[in-house]
Amino acid sequence: MVGVSDAASGTLWAVMNPAARGYAVMRRVLETACRDAGLPAPVIATTTPEADGYPQVHEAVAQGARAVVVAGGDGTLREAARALAGTGVELGILPIGTANLFAYNLRLRTRKPLLAVDRALFAPARSVDIGWASWRVLDERGELF
Repeated sequence: MVGVSDAASGTLWAVMNPAARGYAVMRRVLETACRDAGLPAPVIATTTPEADGYPQVHEAVAQGARAVVVAGGDGTLREAARALAGTGVELGILPIGTANLFAYNLRLRTRKPLLAVDRALFAPARSVDIGWASWRVLDERGELF
């Protein structure tokens, strides 16, 4: 799901990539928007090279998060989606960083942090498909490597 339409009804977590361009501004705008809307301050968890979003989002779900907002690029978003798949917890997207192809394809890409936060917190949720892919490396005889 994309959008956090019920942000006021539960704990909002924000998983943010501090290495992404635009992190500081987006964090400040998110915290200010929550305060201005009368929402509780979001629980902020930052990613690291060793913990790229999955463990933070998994912890958010374990702690009862009703919604998770993710600020980062496609890698951070991919790990967040993997952790949220099948949980029913809503995902809000704050596209910061380089490419953000997923956000672009959903028409969420914007250079305006306030617009991105408004969409993530208050836009109606919508379902999106998720797929899983895996592969195995085979040698020249077609056997597992």
